[in-house]
Amino acid sequence: ARRYRDSSDNHMDSVGARFSFDLDRLNRVWVLDERCTLSQAALGSRSLQFLEAGWNGRVSEDFFVQARVGTTQGLATGGVDLHYTPTSQDRLTFHAQSQVLVDTLQLAQNSVRFQDLGLYYRHQFTPEDQLEIGYGRGFFSDNNQRNAYNLGYFHTFQRTGPLLSLGVAGRSLAYANPTNLGYFSPEQFHTAQILFRLDNHVPNDPWMYSLEAGIGKQTGGQTITSLSGSLG
Repeated sequence: ARRYRDSSDNHMDSVGARFSFDLDRLNRVWVLDERCTLSQAALGSRSLQFLEAGWNGRVSEDFFVQARVGTTQGLATGGVDLHYTPTSQDRLTFHAQSQVLVDTLQLAQNSVRFQDLGLYYRHQFTPEDQLEIGYGRGFFSDNNQRNAYNLGYFHTFQRTGPLLSLGVAGRSLAYANPTNLGYFSPEQFHTAQILFRLDNHVPNDPWMYSLEAGIGKQTGGQTITSLSGSLG
C-alpha cells in the first residue's frame, strides 16, 4: 500500500500485489494488480485499476530483454527495454514505452497518453568507474513533445554481491509547449544531483532489485531530493 499528497492537494491511496516467478535461471515472469483512489478537494475523486504482466530474460549472450504489457483505465500500456552488451565495458539500451498519465486526478480525467523512445549508453573506464549518457524523445496525446538529456558519472565501492555506487548526474528537459492539462511541462528544466545507488540486476539471481536516492539543485536554485526503486 502507498499514499501521497502533493502541494496541489492531490491525494492518492493505493493497494496492490505483485507476483513473480522464474521459468528457469535466466527467465522471469511477473504480474501486477494495483487499485488506487485519486482525490482532490476541487475535483472530487476517482478509482483506477492497473494491470500489468511482464517478462525479463536473456535471448542471447549479448542481449537481455525486459518487456511488459498492461492496461490503465482500460487503455493499453506496455514497453520494452533491450540491453545490448557487446563487451564487458559497454552496454547500449533501447527503451520504448506507452503509458497513461494518472499521477493526479486532473491527469486521470484528461486521459493523457505518453509514448517515449530512448537510447542510453554506459561505458566502464575501469571496473569501478563508469559514464552514462542518454537521450529520450517523448510524445503526448495533446500533440506536445519532450526532449530529455541525461549525463552521469558513477564510482562503485562494492562489486561483490549487490553493486553500491555514488555519482553525479545531470538532466535537462525541454518541452515544445507548456500545458495546463496536469503534467509537468516547462519550456526548459535542469537538475544536477549527487546519487546513491544499490543495484542487483544479475539475470540469474533469484532477487533483482534497485534503489536510488539523490539530493541536488534544480532550475530556480531550489533543493531537490529523489528516491526510487524497483523489484523484479
